[in-house]
Amino acid sequence: MGNIARSAAWYASKMDLRVFPCTGKRPVTPHGCKDATTDPAQIEEWWGNGSIYNVAIATGHGLVVLDVDADHNAGKYGDETLAELERRNRRYIQIGVSDAPQAARLLETAMRTQNFDVVDDHTLRLYDLDVQLDEINRVFMENHLSVTELRRCEDTLEAYFKRVTGGEGIA
Repeated sequence: MGNIARSAAWYASKMDLRVFPCTGKRPVTPHGCKDATTDPAQIEEWWGNGSIYNVAIATGHGLVVLDVDADHNAGKYGDETLAELERRNRRYIQIGVSDAPQAARLLETAMRTQNFDVVDDHTLRLYDLDVQLDEINRVFMENHLSVTELRRCEDTLEAYFKRVTGGEGIA
């Protein structure tokens, strides 16, 4: 059994993952991922005799894959794209105000934090969760800012994956 066949057999037997052969990203079986299996005899048939097919793993059955590609337009590679995705999908305090640029200055000066994003002219996301909501409201009101929204957002990337995988989360 060659190295590729051993890899396919290992994924199937040790991790209980259904595998199927591909050339590049194209399945070579008639039904693609629907032909995926953990059967050692089928794995040997596909990858035996020096086969150079890639090993693909079928998703579903609780397995979700996040394929993070490079964003060439932004000059980011996969790890940077993933870091940006994680940064944008973390817990935060949603702040709706009459003037986001003024609110940003107050967060920096009065509350001594720079851990936020200005989303638009009236919305900020504060990632410093140690800041108390009543303190934010007090500082903004004292500086004549109307506060239209002030709430904690707990829906993170991890929470999303827990929902779609039935509680498994990110492995």
